[in-house]
Amino acid sequence: MDPGMAFGTGTHPTTQLCLEALERHLRPADTVLDLGAGSGILARGAALAGAGRIYACDIDADAAAVAHRALEGRAHVFAGSLRSLRPACVDLILANINAETLVSLAGAIAGVLRPAGRVIISGFLSRQQERVYGRFTEAGLSLLGTAEKEGWAAMVWSLPEVKR
Repeated sequence: MDPGMAFGTGTHPTTQLCLEALERHLRPADTVLDLGAGSGILARGAALAGAGRIYACDIDADAAAVAHRALEGRAHVFAGSLRSLRPACVDLILANINAETLVSLAGAIAGVLRPAGRVIISGFLSRQQERVYGRFTEAGLSLLGTAEKEGWAAMVWSLPEVKR
């Protein structure tokens, strides 16, 4: 995939880890958010895997424009952040972003997930997992699994279901 000026050709280990986890954790008709979309490759993967509604956002307007062109109407793309979303509106979040940003967004990520929603994160080195783990746990998420490739890590988290 040609990313233009955005990140995301599909060859980086973190992108591959996210796509592999997507194959395992996407449920039919899930509403998916590609957070920090870059080229839109993760949103495109979600579309190909059968996601329901797909959103892609990036704080960089140029990256959002690249994703919009690449996704050809398969996703709703916007330049913005999680603050643009209402609470509990997404079933699955894909975020291939650096550790520092993920740590700072953990609470906001949990806030836009629906009960039993999942988040697939990567973009950080294996040695940074402990810090990421601590913050996502504090945000009320439960770890479902981890994977590593070439010194990079990915984690899959879930928000608990609401007991009725």
